[in-house]
Amino acid sequence: MTMQAYGRHPEYTDDDLRRELVTAKDRLASAVADGAAAQRRVFEAVLDQVADRTSSP
Repeated sequence: MTMQAYGRHPEYTDDDLRRELVTAKDRLASAVADGAAAQRRVFEAVLDQVADRTSSP
């Protein structure tokens, strides 16, 4: 069954939809990786602050 049955615009082929899906999947993976990197930077900054506070007399 093609996507035509779901009311998809007729000028898009199944290959077009597959390419869009791959592009969306790649963008999502990139955003997840960016979010993980940002989370790690925040975690490291917090650890640095805790280390600074505990090492100071």
